[in-house]
Amino acid sequence: MAAEQCGKFAIPDKFDEHPGGEVLLQLGRDSKHPDILFLSYHIGLDIDGKIAAIAKKRNIETPTRGEVFQDVHNAILQVKKDHAIHHWVYVAWCLFTTIALPVVFSWFILSPNFILSLLSAFLWVTYSFNIFHMRNHKGGHLYGIKALDDTLNPLYDFLEKTWAIRPQAWIDNHNGSHHVYTNSNEDDHDVWTPYPFLRLHPKQKFHWAHSFQKYYAPILFLATTASYPFDNVFKNGGGYFPFFVWIYASFGIPAFSGWTGPLYVVAMYCVSGIIMSYLFQVSHNHCNLGPRNEKITDIDHWLKMQVEESMSWGGYLSCLFFGGINFQIEHHIAPALDSTFYYFLHPKLVEICKKHKITYTYEPTAFDAVYQYHKWLSVMGEDKQE
Repeated sequence: MAAEQCGKFAIPDKFDEHPGGEVLLQLGRDSKHPDILFLSYHIGLDIDGKIAAIAKKRNIETPTRGEVFQDVHNAILQVKKDHAIHHWVYVAWCLFTTIALPVVFSWFILSPNFILSLLSAFLWVTYSFNIFHMRNHKGGHLYGIKALDDTLNPLYDFLEKTWAIRPQAWIDNHNGSHHVYTNSNEDDHDVWTPYPFLRLHPKQKFHWAHSFQKYYAPILFLATTASYPFDNVFKNGGGYFPFFVWIYASFGIPAFSGWTGPLYVVAMYCVSGIIMSYLFQVSHNHCNLGPRNEKITDIDHWLKMQVEESMSWGGYLSCLFFGGINFQIEHHIAPALDSTFYYFLHPKLVEICKKHKITYTYEPTAFDAVYQYHKWLSVMGEDKQE
């Protein structure tokens, strides 16, 4: 059987029944660390039962697991058992968002006003993290219910290719780059993409403007979500038709309501851009994080790096509204886990980190996280380079 190799671990060239789909399989084939991807996407699943049986049938030797991995794996299994109802809370919230977003956004572009602008911004943000983010971590199988996924995926594909980021480009950059090589200046797409506008890594060359980045960063964030359709056309290999649909739906239709219509749409993009950017940026830019330079050796070393290169904040409501992006540490060690479980995994993971002498960084609120982010921008705004 032809397959890509990583030590003794092999990813099959063909695996039609794989629940994560061909997208995630190809991600592993293209990666320098398919063993890490395999373990991170199967942590908390039936590794020793169903998965082991399938691997044995296909003559695949699964990657070696370490003590840290096993502790986290067992903790996730326990959380899923003790708090099973929160899987359905997550499903219900995603279905609510799926209905509410098209209804409210359609209402907004037909009758633009300030209240609908804010509500649309919130729904786009909660869609982005709960549905777009998690769906593309799960290879398009957000709900794990075939009929439901097959029914809703065409809608999600349309929304994402038109208003968000083309899924395949995001999967390559986020799943294959950011989640494996977190905070690496060479390999983490989320580190080098903002440069030279934002200096986020000590190895990046300092420019005089970086002295002011802690002040101008929020201004840059205003345009974040409005830039996605342009990125799709000019960077991500998307088509022009979704781009023209975006222009007409976002600005052409609101213009029929008068000159204020497009302004309310701009306000929606500014609000969603600020929220989205801060939710992403605070997660890996904090003075307590580091060392930002290590190379991966094994799964336990990778887990340690994921914890020490990430930061969590907030509680259950933040977790529900924003798809668990606030529990970034928990998300990085188990990227395909329903986000509502992260809240219950959090205290268990803190104890596991204490046991293995791993530094865990937590801030109580979003305001604390944002404050720490600007402290990091201030540090990186000094003329120092490794």
